Amino acid sequence: MRRLLIGAGIAAAGLIAVAGCEVSTRSSLPAHIRTVEIHVFENRTMNYSIEGRLTRRIIEAVHKEPSVRVVNRGGEAILRGEIMEVRRVPVRETAQNRPATTQLVVTARVSFWDDVTQEFFLEDVAISSNEAGITAGLYDEDRGETYAAAEAAAIDALAREIVRRTLGMW
Repeated sequence: MRRLLIGAGIAAAGLIAVAGCEVSTRSSLPAHIRTVEIHVFENRTMNYSIEGRLTRRIIEAVHKEPSVRVVNRGGEAILRGEIMEVRRVPVRETAQNRPATTQLVVTARVSFWDDVTQEFFLEDVAISSNEAGITAGLYDEDRGETYAAAEAAAIDALAREIVRRTLGMW
């Protein structure tokens, strides 16, 4: 019984430690970066209003970061970007050689500027929604999955990756 309780205590401590790591989103940006301006991304694609949706998702992701807040003007850091491409990548084909499963990949070029030190953290870096093994943006029309849902998932994945690369890169 004693071994069981000790084992349970060690397992609980391990879970608490792991849970603590996952809950923490604290950025380790330089101490002088407390505010960030996020400009509406430019849209170089034919996908209507995708720039507003991506910018909104980035802002929502930054709001989860406790050490940085979004401001309209006067930020110590400035995030800008442009959506360069929205492409459909066939993942699996049917016996009739038509796409069965498709992945929607959204790519943006991003710059992150330190307005205090007057230097770039990132300059014109291409970031895609499918980086880091992300499978967001998959859809299969034969199973009733829609392009709109895939686009929303790809935008969300791209926003998370942009925030990870800018605020979380430290």
